[in-house]
Amino acid sequence: MNQPNRKAVRILTYHYLRNNGAFLYAFSLCRNLTELLPGCDVKILDYRAPSLRYYDLAKIVKLQPGSPLFYLRRHLLFEKAIGAHLPLDTSVPNHASHKRMMDWLQARRYHGLIVAMDSWNVRRSLHLPSFPNPYWLDESITANKIAFSVSAFNSDPGLLRVHRDTIRRILNSYRIIGARDDFTFTLLRELGLDDCVHVERTYDPTLEYPIDHTDIDQKLAHLGVDSARPALGLMLHGKPELCQTLRDFHEARGYQILGLGMYNPHADINLGDKLNPFEWASALSRLSLCITDRFHGTLFCLKNDTPVVCIEPKPIAREQSKLYCLLSDFGTENLYMDDTLQTSGPSRLAEAMLEVQGAWDSVYSAHISAKIEEMVRKNKEFGLGVARSLQTES
Repeated sequence: MNQPNRKAVRILTYHYLRNNGAFLYAFSLCRNLTELLPGCDVKILDYRAPSLRYYDLAKIVKLQPGSPLFYLRRHLLFEKAIGAHLPLDTSVPNHASHKRMMDWLQARRYHGLIVAMDSWNVRRSLHLPSFPNPYWLDESITANKIAFSVSAFNSDPGLLRVHRDTIRRILNSYRIIGARDDFTFTLLRELGLDDCVHVERTYDPTLEYPIDHTDIDQKLAHLGVDSARPALGLMLHGKPELCQTLRDFHEARGYQILGLGMYNPHADINLGDKLNPFEWASALSRLSLCITDRFHGTLFCLKNDTPVVCIEPKPIAREQSKLYCLLSDFGTENLYMDDTLQTSGPSRLAEAMLEVQGAWDSVYSAHISAKIEEMVRKNKEFGLGVARSLQTES
């Protein structure tokens, strides 16, 4: 129940996914808003889009030959972290229709409703919620509606055109919208929203998360990580030939290979079912190099000052790549390797990785640190604007 005399502010995001970045996004955003709004009751609505939730849960039964219960352990690890560290409002009806959800939200008379993460992705998919869905708070909701570093990245342009008028009508009922990437920011500009809707380019709120390195070395040592050896972190989904190439190259040079996400049979040790999201963020700082196709894996390597090379997970144009957009924000496009590099042979890939490692301290480190400070400052200014908006009456 809401505490007496405190205005209720609720967040809608993908907090429930078995994904370190999604968890830390929700955790960071909720913590930041709680600090900015001391007079408000800030919680995450425990809404779990059925199609996306069941798609995520289905991974539990995927048995790995080297570790059959890997995904079950990972599921339990995340459930524990979500229950222990995210302030949830569990009263939400998860299986309601879109209209019933809008009616339910309106009846609760929340002071503020905030949508976040890449929940505005509009495309045909078996697991993503179809448009419209509760993450698009429609004009029937009279609460202060805000989007905080939201993303529509990877949306189907054809579907965006089909739903353009509906999207414009919905978003014209928002007060403030922060777009996490250039794609979403450009989309909002092209919609021609009313002047009363404040639209701003913002950044991922996990940039403001203070990484805690307490006890991570003891935990890694307990799990068999040898601190005396250089460590290669692998966060790649699939791509067995590429992973084998990376393993062979680094194993010959004395590296220990660590899997830091989904199960990877080419890793010496898989940590994805052993480290909670806070430990995962900290463990990335202990790597000599990380190879990843993950957005938040990249972001937390940059935040940890860990050399990272980003492999595009599928053949797409750079303007359609979430990874390339992120690296462009940092001015570090050289860390991006598209699909053509993967097929150009192990020598070219090895050369690229060695170039990054060799130039990290002299070329990347100070530049990335300065960009993070700039992004955090901009996000804090945006957050203060959100706080001022929510401190006024609807």
